[in-house]
Amino acid sequence: MKSLLAMILAMTVSMPAGSWAQQDQAALRRVHLMTGTGTIPRNPANRLEYLRYATTGEPRLTGRQMLERIPEIQKFARVTVESDEFIAFDKPQELKELSLRIGARLAEPDIAGVVFTHGTNTMEETAYFMNLTVRNDKPVVIVGAQRAFSTLSSDGPLNLLNAIRVAADPVSRGKGTLVVLNDEINAARDVTKANTYRVETFQSRELGILGYADPDKIAFYRAPTRKHTTQSQFDLTQMYGPAVRCKRTFIELADVRSCINVSGL
Repeated sequence: MKSLLAMILAMTVSMPAGSWAQQDQAALRRVHLMTGTGTIPRNPANRLEYLRYATTGEPRLTGRQMLERIPEIQKFARVTVESDEFIAFDKPQELKELSLRIGARLAEPDIAGVVFTHGTNTMEETAYFMNLTVRNDKPVVIVGAQRAFSTLSSDGPLNLLNAIRVAADPVSRGKGTLVVLNDEINAARDVTKANTYRVETFQSRELGILGYADPDKIAFYRAPTRKHTTQSQFDLTQMYGPAVRCKRTFIELADVRSCINVSGL
């Protein structure tokens, strides 16, 4: 018996480390990353350039380049990247196309969730739009940063890591679109930007955050109760009406009253 145990132990020790890594990676959930413009991919050479990083001339980091700089992500998810191109989201038609694009990715059976990197100035509007129009209970996680990716003590790398962790965790399903920054998980309907500079800028004042991306786990302490995603009556494939203002974003709706009077939205 002892000789058999010794043989098994010897085989285990001699097994290539790469095979274990491959097995572990194969067991991880798949998260799909889409990248938009904003602070998070900015890459100034001066690590103290916290204010004028958009004017220094260095090219933005692509989604793949950001992932390469955060190897720890491989412990939590298998991440695929949509493209090296930055997806536009400023215009009504671009928002509609982004929503349909995210919905198509979530329809893939092996994708656990989608992460979209976004500038913080209009993040709450885009998140709210996705909350009402992406018709899937898998998580859509919107993430950004207050400090450019390459600056000293940037919040970008950890924000992106936490967003991927949230998207990969089954506990995030059914909670609508989520905004993840500063270790905090906010509901798209409730969150707003409160400061143009501080890393704790995003707040859900009346109701509070949904939970935390803690170091040891993704912890939710409440869930949204208003209708969203799979319960939302908005279907972009059926909407060809006028542009109306809804939470400070122009979006296309079949009925202006829908944006104002639908109970629970």
